[in-house]
Amino acid sequence: MNKAPVNDKIREQKMREIAEVAYDIFCEKGFEATKFSDIAVRLEIARSTIYLYYKNKLELIRAAMKVQCSKTFKVNMDKILKEKSFIKRLKMLSDDVDKLVNSPNIGKFASTWLSLASVDPEIARIGREEVIDRIKQDWYEIYKDIPLTEEQKLYYYTMHYCIYTNRMFLNMTYKDEQPFLTFKQMYDTMVEHIERDLKEQEQKNG
Repeated sequence: MNKAPVNDKIREQKMREIAEVAYDIFCEKGFEATKFSDIAVRLEIARSTIYLYYKNKLELIRAAMKVQCSKTFKVNMDKILKEKSFIKRLKMLSDDVDKLVNSPNIGKFASTWLSLASVDPEIARIGREEVIDRIKQDWYEIYKDIPLTEEQKLYYYTMHYCIYTNRMFLNMTYKDEQPFLTFKQMYDTMVEHIERDLKEQEQKNG
């Protein structure tokens, strides 16, 4: 009775293992140059074993990108949302995202995703749903209860996302030679503006 669920779990684990290794090789060699035999050698399994889980390379890169999305863009939202202070929430998020944008994995992920998303609508969809939509949903949970106008919340929420994506691509481009402000410097400035607007809103409300 319990064999099927156990077998399903083992299969899922194996598929994830293959996808994680495949992702690293796709980043190293590029999508076109990567072969199933490369992945098999790295995993120390037969090439035919991969075909038991993935029909072709496109199916594998889609799975690899999805797995990497869940690993790369992880932020501790549960911990952040337990904090009652809006400003402390934002600063906690800032710390988490600062680690994220400075991770060496982020550049590899973004460059691989963008190059493949431009020719494969399915990979574009995976990136949109697993990264952009997830970030929008999570971060809005932080912003939605801030006692500002809807227009102000939308403005700061948009600025937050733009700062994040901007830093991600600047880190990819400049690496150690950074001619611009860091994510934390830009973000701290934004939080100062939010604090100012919160005080003004409090004064208006009496």
